[in-house]
Amino acid sequence: MNRLSVPLKGLFLPSCFAAVFALIGCFSSTPPSISSESGPATGAKPSLAIDKDNHKDTDQNSEPENSNANSDSRPTEAVTPRAGTTPTDEPVRQVALAANEKSPKKEPAEYVDRAPQPMLQKWTKPAMAIVLSGDIRGYLEPCGCSSRQSGGFARRADLFEQLRAKGWAVTGFDLGGSLKRSREHDQIKFTKILTGLRQMKYTALGLGPAELRLGAERLMSWHEPDGDTPGKGLAFVSANIVFFDNPEQGTPLPYRVVEINGVKIGVTSVLGDYYRDQFIPKDNNQPGQPITVKPPIPALQAAVAKIKAEKPDLMVLLSYGKVEESREFAKQVPDFDVVLTAGGPEEPDRTEQLGKSMLVQVGGKGKHVAVLGYYPEATPKIKSEMIDLDKFRFKNNPDMVQLMQDFQDELKDADLAVSEKSVSHASGANYL
Repeated sequence: MNRLSVPLKGLFLPSCFAAVFALIGCFSSTPPSISSESGPATGAKPSLAIDKDNHKDTDQNSEPENSNANSDSRPTEAVTPRAGTTPTDEPVRQVALAANEKSPKKEPAEYVDRAPQPMLQKWTKPAMAIVLSGDIRGYLEPCGCSSRQSGGFARRADLFEQLRAKGWAVTGFDLGGSLKRSREHDQIKFTKILTGLRQMKYTALGLGPAELRLGAERLMSWHEPDGDTPGKGLAFVSANIVFFDNPEQGTPLPYRVVEINGVKIGVTSVLGDYYRDQFIPKDNNQPGQPITVKPPIPALQAAVAKIKAEKPDLMVLLSYGKVEESREFAKQVPDFDVVLTAGGPEEPDRTEQLGKSMLVQVGGKGKHVAVLGYYPEATPKIKSEMIDLDKFRFKNNPDMVQLMQDFQDELKDADLAVSEKSVSHASGANYL
């Protein structure tokens, strides 16, 4: 039986191209092959199992609403593996159009070719910096419907390298929302996401429904809060999520205090009611289950009291809730200097000030991150800038390129094109 064979970028085809392909008739039994920015690798093409993560634009969590996280049942579907085609160096848009021999409406040259302004132009060196990210929804590579695709782990890692090349002390906090589904393909993807975050020196990851659907036992096995240095690894944090009725067992941590260049930052996360209700039905959010979710406000108040006891210079909340919920958290627990929220538009809005708290959105699909600079002697003490991870200012970090190749190789070895359940698309095509 043939298996689907695609090069690197095909693995993460952006959702908006599904609509384009459907309109122009490109979904056939043999879809066009998509190449990465740097072109396909030489030699034999890897035969890969892929899913439809980037073919259908949904909310942050595209599994069925009220899917029970405390159940091991999984639906089964027939698999329809398909043969791939020859890789091409043309951009995705041109490949789709070439299949129909139609000429596109060209983007204005000044839009295509104009590079953005250099980032952080008027910033002086901060005492430390934090990169805020989240809600990538499975997009490990750039996303967009034009030649100006944004995002990707390879560019994000280059951002970290550029900041550190300035002599800045940098860490990263991620909101969560790493995946769309929880199948074997996604479990493998999540381990690569964790590897990438660790390589970029992230120190906190919040837990959203996407992470929780992977299961408490798996998350506990993947949790390495110390890494190579005690207190410096990537910790799963949540003030109101408890595994196996035991908040003391260490996964997730209710909060964390990290010290970067002498600056102490307290960080925790919270799962809001809207996404909690989609993840665990209310009648199943009871003691005795593998995962329970506590009411957010009392849990945050308890975490804040413990963070304050360690005398941090800065406090950050990773709020996996709707924007309105996050605003309410900031009002009712006004101790946080920064609140990073989910639930906003894909293209992030500007930050807003809610009393002491700066509310930050980074959008979806990993296209943007926020950089915070901490200036203890200034007023205000925190600067922020939204960074579009574009192709002009950021290169592909070779370590992340290799990580993507390792991901492909592991999918090939797992033979998921044969064993993984397929996902149907409105066009009639099936995906892994």
